[in-house]
Amino acid sequence: MKKLAWITVPLMTLALTGCGGKKSSGGGDAKSAEQTVTATPQEMVKAYAANTVAADQKFKDKRIKVTGVVKDINTGITGAPYVIMSTGYKYGLYDPHFNFSKDHLNELAKVQKGKSITVICTGHGDIAKTPMNEDCELSK
Repeated sequence: MKKLAWITVPLMTLALTGCGGKKSSGGGDAKSAEQTVTATPQEMVKAYAANTVAADQKFKDKRIKVTGVVKDINTGITGAPYVIMSTGYKYGLYDPHFNFSKDHLNELAKVQKGKSITVICTGHGDIAKTPMNEDCELSK
């Protein structure tokens, strides 16, 4: 069963990561700024590990500002880029994913593993306890 989990989780993540590919609205009106939730990658993972329903109420479909260390920068099956932020937890299985549209390829080409970045995204729930975020943009 454990072997199946080691195969299933990465395949599910690979299949779904980058599929959002939504264009960033770039909006910054006062209402969206009020509704932005601030969290760390560790807080997101702990919230989903403790109670998915409660974590969804806090993060899903809300704008989230997250600052963390880049673990990986990649592209999904559609060619849309995504960033994984490190939590420092064993094996990194639940490290949050932050999906960007292809419009952000040039910006993300300058991002380096091991460096801290801040992103603003829309929470998209989780896949097997891994927090997923869509419509991301780098915060200046």
